[in-house]
Amino acid sequence: MSRKNFRVIRDARWVAIAAAMMVIAGATVALGAVQRRAATSVAPQATGSATAKCKHGQVALAAGFAAPGFDPSGGGGGPVARFSSRFAGKRAVKTTGFNFGNNASELDSFAYCGKRARPPEVRSKHVQVSPNSFGSVVAKCPHGSQAIAGGFASNRGVITLTSRRAGKRGWKVGGPNINNSGSGPARLTAYAYCKAPGPKIVTRSKDTTVSSTFRTSTAKCPRHAKALSGGFDGNVRRSGEQLTAAGALDSKRTAHGRSWSTSALSVSAPNPATITTYAYCHR
Repeated sequence: MSRKNFRVIRDARWVAIAAAMMVIAGATVALGAVQRRAATSVAPQATGSATAKCKHGQVALAAGFAAPGFDPSGGGGGPVARFSSRFAGKRAVKTTGFNFGNNASELDSFAYCGKRARPPEVRSKHVQVSPNSFGSVVAKCPHGSQAIAGGFASNRGVITLTSRRAGKRGWKVGGPNINNSGSGPARLTAYAYCKAPGPKIVTRSKDTTVSSTFRTSTAKCPRHAKALSGGFDGNVRRSGEQLTAAGALDSKRTAHGRSWSTSALSVSAPNPATITTYAYCHR
């Protein structure tokens, strides 16, 4: 082989490698590499919401939330509990919560954005949850697609304690209706954000025991993988009238996108409970 022909082949290989790197880099951006955050201050004993918006040319691919600053030992009452965390149109994520405390508290909403021309298809399903009862529901993606992320919403007092993938096509949410004022059942809705065929997703999970104080549970993706989305499970258990579960106040991406973290405490403290954090990872 002549030096000229070798140089042409070598240069062609570098072009191919460079093109492959551009595709990989583009896929990283496309699969939720950009985080957008919005924050609001929620007054005591009031409902508030924050909406994080992706930039023009981007779409929302996954959602997260946080209630920073809550100190269980601070004497300020309860935290901001989320009633919803879901897409608001194609470019935004809206998080709504109620401040059970005696002081104003921050509520954060996170949108994980990508440059895909076609946004995820949203599928939803709801269930009616009676006062002082627990309910759960699964939203399913169409055949040939998969759930890359999900969300939840309630029209009244359901506190979502579980929000996670259910198989490849489903997203499951569950929680108790804490409204005992006789106003009737509340609607709990699960949202599945679907892509066809979607990226190859690897699931990682981490169990952590929680009680009266906050603990953070972090599920880390494999090497060279990023967390496309995440979820949590409060592992609800009922013994007679006693409900044991962990409540997540934060659920968001961490560690430069390589993991998903959940900050939680036991809703039945001082009795311990288990929080399971899920990271749904892609390369």
